[in-house]
Amino acid sequence: MKDAFYPKLFLALALLGGWIGLTSYISHQYTYVDEDRFNYVVHDVPAVIRNAQGMEFVYIKPGLFEMGGGYWLPQEVIIGEGFYFQTTEVTQGQWLAIMHHNPSHFQDCGANCPVEMVSKDDVNVFLHALNAQQTRYHYRLPNEGEWEYVARTGNTITAQGRAQYEASLDEYGWFSLNAAERTHPVASKRPNRLGIFDLQGNVLEWCDKGYLAYPGKRIVDPWPYPSMKTGFHIARGGSWRSIYYFCQPYYRSGRNPNYQYKDVGLRLVIDVTKSRL
Repeated sequence: MKDAFYPKLFLALALLGGWIGLTSYISHQYTYVDEDRFNYVVHDVPAVIRNAQGMEFVYIKPGLFEMGGGYWLPQEVIIGEGFYFQTTEVTQGQWLAIMHHNPSHFQDCGANCPVEMVSKDDVNVFLHALNAQQTRYHYRLPNEGEWEYVARTGNTITAQGRAQYEASLDEYGWFSLNAAERTHPVASKRPNRLGIFDLQGNVLEWCDKGYLAYPGKRIVDPWPYPSMKTGFHIARGGSWRSIYYFCQPYYRSGRNPNYQYKDVGLRLVIDVTKSRL
């Protein structure tokens, strides 16, 4: 009797565990969300603005999206307020106009190539100088939720297999298979459906905080949780040296904020509530 009982018990427990896991997955994937319950803030502002340095920004409306994937458990994130997102990475010429020097490794690429070799401290100095000059707009780095929201809502690559994804990515970004181990002029590939260039490849882009744990539940952006004590800060989007996997919208790269890397640059956000529009 005992010999027959225990295998049946283990089988029942395994089936129960599988059922709980399946129902939890289905609930997570298909839970109905009444978006009317959220007080989204949509601003009555121009769709596109361009500043004195030639930086162009598009207005991103707020909304709900699923953040994460791969190693990171997907979760619902609410972007409660609209913001402006730069259509290209900050270029060497734009950095030079504000800081009066060009730190880039690939200076021979030209003024229209993304600036790199900039630490988070360098970026903070740049932002301070830019905000001092351009008092009408308030510039900052995007947070992770904003960055991935833009990358996902504008994404036009739907291929699943590696070969198909690489073929599609070749049209939109500079990565390990087509970049020849260097940066390239911004906006020289196709934009995504929001009119934004180079979100996948060319250079990684600093985000505003350190490495953050995903809480595994719905959150309202900006992120209400503290950074993990890893010493790393987030840089998103992959770069000229990245394989296709590291260029996907959900992938998170951690970099030392005190270091300067020849594959890390930045892209800016304009905070509408702190600007005079």
